Amino acid sequence: MQREEIERIIAKYRKLAGSLCCTNEEKSSRYDEFADYIADEYNIERYEEEDDDYETEQDLWDDYNEAVSSEEAAWELMFPNGDDDDAITDYVTK
Repeated sequence: MQREEIERIIAKYRKLAGSLCCTNEEKSSRYDEFADYIADEYNIERYEEEDDDYETEQDLWDDYNEAVSSEEAAWELMFPNGDDDDAITDYVTK
């Protein structure tokens, strides 16, 4: 994938996030996180180098979703009682 196309996708999702910030904060946040993830220089270089693996916008979403699910799984392993505010206190006191 060409850098220009990646930058266009980043701009698209930043704009979408901005337009949704007042009506759908969850979706707006998700779009911002996606744009931040693909804008990371390491990821941009990876997308450019591995041209066969990342040819479409959906490929970028798939990569992002895989990274997020891996992060959530790691979080669940570290804090099996959950990640809400009281879970840390519950974990420490048990």
